Amino acid sequence: DGRQYLRERRSELAEKSLAQYLAYHPDDHQAVLQWAEAVISGKSRLPQDAAKLACDALGKISDSSPSAAEARMREARLTLFVLLQPEKAEKLLIRSKELNPDPMDVHFLLWKLFDLTERFQFAEQHFWATYERSPDEIKTNRLGEWYLSQFSTNSANATLDKLFGFLAPEQTTSDQVVIARLDAFLEHEPDSTLNLTAKAAFLLHLREREAAGKLLDQAEQRSD
Repeated sequence: DGRQYLRERRSELAEKSLAQYLAYHPDDHQAVLQWAEAVISGKSRLPQDAAKLACDALGKISDSSPSAAEARMREARLTLFVLLQPEKAEKLLIRSKELNPDPMDVHFLLWKLFDLTERFQFAEQHFWATYERSPDEIKTNRLGEWYLSQFSTNSANATLDKLFGFLAPEQTTSDQVVIARLDAFLEHEPDSTLNLTAKAAFLLHLREREAAGKLLDQAEQRSD
């Protein structure tokens, strides 16, 4: 049974078993979610290839499905953290929130997405929504993360920059790490006005006004 294999962390067997089941029950969207989880958990593919395959399956779950909000959220998480496409991820998260107005995971991801794209000032509503829905035992940690994001913006993203591979485990963060992240976002979403304005915002922070202005001009041209 694919679900049992997944609980036992036998991802390849889970993927195969669930694929066989879905061949006869393609409208079992919970099984689709589990199949996508098995794909991501497996070791037989590169992370980006696994994420694309999982996202393709999740994206086929229609908005009318009871599983739709969860599917959009999971697709967004993979799109942001593996495929490095924050603009697409944000749209998916907003859609997930429209389908389910009270999701802690979506607020948490939007909080982190705003931080990663240099929009710390817009993250507050999502932080408080996350905080209010968090178990009491982790609320202190959540507050610590929030204060860090307001007063030491580079450090606030250090954990995720290590996850992305932009920062080595033993290193401390730097402006160069932030630039590497924002450049990666641009590489994976080259037509994104969000990514252009995110890098421009950081360059303005560094007082590199001419370079920031060129990026803002590009963003304006692409939004026309």
